[in-house]
Amino acid sequence: MTKQLVSVVVLKERLINQKALDDSPLFEESICLMELDNQQTKEKMIECIQKTLNSVETSCFNQFNEEISSKIVKVIDVFESVYGIE
Repeated sequence: MTKQLVSVVVLKERLINQKALDDSPLFEESICLMELDNQQTKEKMIECIQKTLNSVETSCFNQFNEEISSKIVKVIDVFESVYGIE
């Protein structure tokens, strides 16, 4: 099984106390590095990416004791890493 390092661009929505901000949603675009099996179909790759990224989400509390977290809204792009990381 051959692995490859890929860059994954994801769109996340910020949540406060597990609720979206109704009046003005806050979004964040992130690039994550992942090692994936390059024998997988594109659909399986995206499914694996979403499952993995959803499992590593973290949350924290702000100064008002509100829980700040994020959820992945969409995988925007997946491309071969050009960083030369082995």
